[in-house]
Amino acid sequence: MATEVKVNKNRYKLVTLLYLTSVCLSVINIPTSLLDSSYYTFQYFERKEKLENNNAAILSKFIVEKKDEVAQVDTAVGYLKLVDLINETLKFYIQVDQQLQDQIKLEKKDLYEEVANTGMLDKIFKKNDNAIVLAKKIAELYDGLSKSPYNLSKNFKTEFPVGEPKEGFHWVPSHSGKLIKWNYFFFEHKPAIISYIQIKRMIVLLLEEKNKYYRNVLYQLNYIDDITDQDKKKNESIQQQQTPEQKQEQEESQSVITPPLVSDQQIIEPNKKASTEIKKDDYDDFFKKLFESLHAEYFYVGISNKILTNFDYAIDKDFAIEVTPFAPVSRTDNTYSVYFSRSDRYTIRFYDTRNNNKKLLFEKKVLASLLPSPTIRLRTNIIERNGVSKIDLVVANGLTGNGNIPGLELFPGRIVSYQVTRINLKGERIVVNNIGETFQPQTKELIKNSERGDLIYFSNVLVNLQDGTSHTANSLAYKIN
Repeated sequence: MATEVKVNKNRYKLVTLLYLTSVCLSVINIPTSLLDSSYYTFQYFERKEKLENNNAAILSKFIVEKKDEVAQVDTAVGYLKLVDLINETLKFYIQVDQQLQDQIKLEKKDLYEEVANTGMLDKIFKKNDNAIVLAKKIAELYDGLSKSPYNLSKNFKTEFPVGEPKEGFHWVPSHSGKLIKWNYFFFEHKPAIISYIQIKRMIVLLLEEKNKYYRNVLYQLNYIDDITDQDKKKNESIQQQQTPEQKQEQEESQSVITPPLVSDQQIIEPNKKASTEIKKDDYDDFFKKLFESLHAEYFYVGISNKILTNFDYAIDKDFAIEVTPFAPVSRTDNTYSVYFSRSDRYTIRFYDTRNNNKKLLFEKKVLASLLPSPTIRLRTNIIERNGVSKIDLVVANGLTGNGNIPGLELFPGRIVSYQVTRINLKGERIVVNNIGETFQPQTKELIKNSERGDLIYFSNVLVNLQDGTSHTANSLAYKIN
């Protein structure tokens, strides 16, 4: 006769509860200071991402200008094909990043305050198997790179491991040798700050890898010096200090000098060799007005930068301005401006040419920086009081930008496209893509069909600036009242 075994359900419930408690404590026991301090690592990768994006824009623009020459060099063409492969992978990673940003805004939370939140970003990584697809995308990239004879990615896998495919997943070995699913290893069930740092780190690695191929295209065409001439001496000095092992590592990676980078601060310093001392008898009305009219603030690429205002002396007759490397100087009424076509260090010299005698007065060393990231808003200013009306959005009829440069009246760029999302109270989403800054018919229809309580999001705002760089600007969110 079979013996009936009674299962103590309460006992199993208690064991399960203790297990779950231990899992929760394993997260809670992570020191808060460690998670808080990780936020600064996140900010570093954010800045690094913007920097690499700007570098990519500079290199890409130069390559497009030389496309006929590029087409004649097989190696350069091969490198650009690999850039296209990297861009396909990068595109999906950026899409997931944007979804994470939207999720944080949707929950009206701040990443710094939610560094330990294990569920906030999990919703995105698990949605549509995003984290699993991230692994598949990088595996496809590695496969494409390995098949190309122009592959330069020798150390990429050590920084960006994809693991081994098994049972529909990719598995990565832990420090103990245990295999862990790639999506769990990097993203899922992690404090928000930890998983977000990983996605940012991976985006930066992809951008760096992409720029490496761009630079080697220019290297093949002997144009790299045109981009990096001002950094050549500095690079030679660094090489002299390298050990033989470091030099060998650099040769193997086939890296070249980085192009001019974006500077966060304008550099203006007097040249000690310039004639800055002026005798008292020379200090007449001309000199007084010159110094009063002089602008010594920030200078940017792609826009007209004022250097003298309300200065009624005639250029080439009373005075002269020289810019090295060359940059054109123009005059509108009594305002003189200079236009910089690329980010570089420049020397601006001012001469007194009265009495048929060209005399150097002084010179300024300045840095022309790339334009700062723009801020996007609706065309009309809306004061939100518990939301906005559909009419407010329809009347706005588009987005516009702010260049974030004091005194600059016109927006120095163009809004290329953006995504408009409507979310109703049930969480249902309708998404349309809008080309250009003005609302297209499908966007207007989406807004007109919205109801009280719906959320309207403007995201993935792609902006091309006049300095040749492209940016994904801030998102906007409005609740319909």
